[in-house]
Amino acid sequence: MKRYDEMAENVFRRMEDHQRARLARRKQMAGIALPLCGACLAVLVGVGGWQNGWWMTTTGESASSSQSQSNPEQSQPNPLLSQPVITDTIVIHNIEELPQNEMMYIALFIEDFIKMTPEELNSYYGRNVFPQHPVDLKEKSPNHFGIYKQDQGTGELYCDQNAIHYINEDSSRWIAVSACKGKIPYDFCGLFEREETKEKSEINGVEVGIAKAKNGDFFSAFIVEGVGFRVSSSGLSQEEFITVLRSLVQ
Repeated sequence: MKRYDEMAENVFRRMEDHQRARLARRKQMAGIALPLCGACLAVLVGVGGWQNGWWMTTTGESASSSQSQSNPEQSQPNPLLSQPVITDTIVIHNIEELPQNEMMYIALFIEDFIKMTPEELNSYYGRNVFPQHPVDLKEKSPNHFGIYKQDQGTGELYCDQNAIHYINEDSSRWIAVSACKGKIPYDFCGLFEREETKEKSEINGVEVGIAKAKNGDFFSAFIVEGVGFRVSSSGLSQEEFITVLRSLVQ
């Protein structure tokens, strides 16, 4: 039988072994917990920083690249911010009616006509001459597009004015657009050369003459990038007519 002192020493040794084992387990748990706490702290700081904009930057190629890789949605432009601000100046002259003066006529010979598709016509003018228009208006058919050159289409150009018409079903609303190179198309009888109507609107940096008759018809004339336009309408609101003009000068 063990003596008392031997039994006590054995109990104390077991207590020390148990204490050492417990301390070892604590150290092991602490070794695991510290990295986890650090990771959690990093996540919390990162989320908080992202929410407060700490990590956002507007300069530097590497920052932009990192932002694009980490969050592709943030690299997309905001369509509301990218929309251009309209700063047009609109001046509309009120007139009794369209002036009626003697007009210029040109003899056009069918054998001199070079027919063009809408795509070929745009290519010839170097820009789109077909405007945006209200959905209830349809292009009038047939529309014959092209230019006239002497000697059965082989010689000198003598007319490149084209007319494009849009109209609704009962003919109560319509738009007429004429275009040619280098000058305002014939007609309107010098409406915007008169002293009382010479002040121009400015749309997308282009000077545009606009007038409105008592019956509500609108008239406009302008040159953009070397192409002259004459536009008239009936039954359209002012907003609709300005939208047509904007589509031609953009």
